Amino acid sequence: MVQPQSVTLFDTDDTPQLIAVMTEAEALDAERDIITTGNRLRILLVTFYERRGWAALGYTSWRGWAAARLGESERRGYQELTAGLIEAVLYHGTKDEIGQIPERQLRPLASLRDDPPALRETWGRANEIADAHGETRTARHVQAAVAERQQHEVDALPAELPRVAPRMAAHYTSETPEWYTPAHVITCVETLFGHIDLDPCSNAKGEDANVPARVHFTREDDGLSQSWRLAPYTDEDGDTSHAVRAYVNPPYGDEIDAWVERTVSAYTSGEITEAVLLVPGRPGSGWWRRLRAYAVCLVDGRLRFVGADAGAPFPSALFYLGSDLEGFVDSFGGIGEVRPAAL
Repeated sequence: MVQPQSVTLFDTDDTPQLIAVMTEAEALDAERDIITTGNRLRILLVTFYERRGWAALGYTSWRGWAAARLGESERRGYQELTAGLIEAVLYHGTKDEIGQIPERQLRPLASLRDDPPALRETWGRANEIADAHGETRTARHVQAAVAERQQHEVDALPAELPRVAPRMAAHYTSETPEWYTPAHVITCVETLFGHIDLDPCSNAKGEDANVPARVHFTREDDGLSQSWRLAPYTDEDGDTSHAVRAYVNPPYGDEIDAWVERTVSAYTSGEITEAVLLVPGRPGSGWWRRLRAYAVCLVDGRLRFVGADAGAPFPSALFYLGSDLEGFVDSFGGIGEVRPAAL
């Protein structure tokens, strides 16, 4: 039992005031209120979204209402709404249960929201992974289950069906510096960004591209010389965004130095608002030292790049240039050790 004590606070005129520390009973009541309020908020967001409350107030979309009314809490509102919609799938539409699962644990499942059976199966697998290690389920276990599902989907492709377009398979040989991102890494990027705006060093455009992005620059486009400040994007709801979230998996030969420099320059100049950069683990290189100012995920084991029969002959790292460090940890913690900026 915590014994009541006094703590000193200061009000606006700097007059010290004494207040009593909570008793255990008071703390339990307060904790219950906090949890209940958080759960209720998620239910309200889902109901407001599904029943078009935003339209009743004269807004053209939920996103438009959120931008106008939630202010600095807009991003959190999106996260909680998405979490609630995922919970609704897990609970088969029973809204009374919404709000029970931490939002961080639900975030990696966002890409499966439109496939309820897959979403529920992956959630069950996350619990199995946690149980097998004698651990309490965390976002790391969920991300691991999502990555496992992505890999199983690739492995299940018929042998006669090429796992990568011929133009991509040719680039995987040791005679080329190009390596194509595995699906589970792309899922991590989409979990963090919501969607990828720009792939400036893409293998192709549109549906032929390995990375799903709004804009692709191929070798013929010479992404190094292009402006990365894309035109504002208007979504299906009519809302406009000026954000540019770039995913960069550069050629791994002599060109990598220029791509690292271009990515850092685009971020610091404001051309792009966020970036994830996939590079080989080479801490002794000059370009690696330039990335020490940013958070990094050191990928466990060796990535098996698209079209390869085995893991890469080098370790991999994913650097994050952006302000959502919590989101980076949540999104990538399941595939490696996430470290803060070294500088």
